[in-house]
Amino acid sequence: MLSELREIQDKLANKGWRIEQILHAPSGKPVIIGFENWAGLLAVIAMMGFLIGLGMTIYLTKQGKSPDLGLHIATASGTVCALSLSIKNKLKKKDWVIVEAICIDREVLKAITPKGGLTWASRILCEINHEGTTIQCTPTVHWSSWRTESDANEFLNSKIDGNGRCRLKVNPKNPLEANLVAR
Repeated sequence: MLSELREIQDKLANKGWRIEQILHAPSGKPVIIGFENWAGLLAVIAMMGFLIGLGMTIYLTKQGKSPDLGLHIATASGTVCALSLSIKNKLKKKDWVIVEAICIDREVLKAITPKGGLTWASRILCEINHEGTTIQCTPTVHWSSWRTESDANEFLNSKIDGNGRCRLKVNPKNPLEANLVAR
């Protein structure tokens, strides 16, 4: 069942893209995000609190009572969730290292937002040298949606020089897990 879940993840990650994403989880195992440390677990719990608060707000409103308690729970839980996610990412990446990489391919793709608008997303394929071995990865490109294709290309040009050189922040334990960073 886990390999089927991973197959679905691969199909969704690559739908419409020419460059196939190289996921950091081992082949056949699903990519699970969020439980890397205590802050990730807290974020999941806070998200449940947020949903409970919303449910309470709706229920209390339908009962003709003040929805304040539900709103307070949802607001507090949402705030804790956002802060926890930020802390989770900082803790997760505290030991990551900056490495020089070569971008060997890049792609900008038009996409539809959940609200029906248009956006542009990007994906890059890079090579890094990790412990004497050349590895290809598809690093995460943060702020990876733009209003126009030229905005997306301009952003990539600001991070990747004319020779394809760029810098990645890489998980030294799993170099397939990487982020594009400033030159």
